[in-house]
Amino acid sequence: MATAAQIAANQNNSTHSTGPQTPEGKAAAARNSTKHGLSGAFTVLPHEHQDEFDILLVCLRGEFQPGNQHEAFLTELMAQSRWRLARARRLESAMFDQMLLSAIEGEDPDQQIAAKLLAGGDRALATLQRYAAAAERSYYKAHTEFMKSRKIRNEAKAFVEYAGMMARAGAGIPSRVRNEPKFYTAPGENLALRL
Repeated sequence: MATAAQIAANQNNSTHSTGPQTPEGKAAAARNSTKHGLSGAFTVLPHEHQDEFDILLVCLRGEFQPGNQHEAFLTELMAQSRWRLARARRLESAMFDQMLLSAIEGEDPDQQIAAKLLAGGDRALATLQRYAAAAERSYYKAHTEFMKSRKIRNEAKAFVEYAGMMARAGAGIPSRVRNEPKFYTAPGENLALRL
């Protein structure tokens, strides 16, 4: 148990170290524990190009055209996963270069990261490949969820359009019944002819 003098000394000392104050200092401190940038919260590393990631994100948004917040989140997750996968492949190449060049340390940041991974033991390549596989799975999982979300949104839109058509035709809007098809035939329409 701390004495009263120790508590007072601790409180006095704590006023001297308050950490970074500026946004730049806080951003730098947030990267202090970054070892290889393959896990943890997503960030574009300082030696990578933020513009390239932004272009990737804009391209994916243009391709998928998210229609709600959930789809926007999934689109961003796909961009992050693709970026991580590209990073893992780049580092894998740098690691092979390091292995072939007897771990000569160069100026290239990827080479330096690869050297640190190699210094961690003989499991470095397996670890890198595990991160690449996780990034790839994450991309495809987000893509699958995105397509499910789009299908649900399109089905809801089609039902609203159908209900509007039925209302204009003067027919009642059918209530959905269990095991009934999602799309309904108009009164007098032969379902077999629709198929």
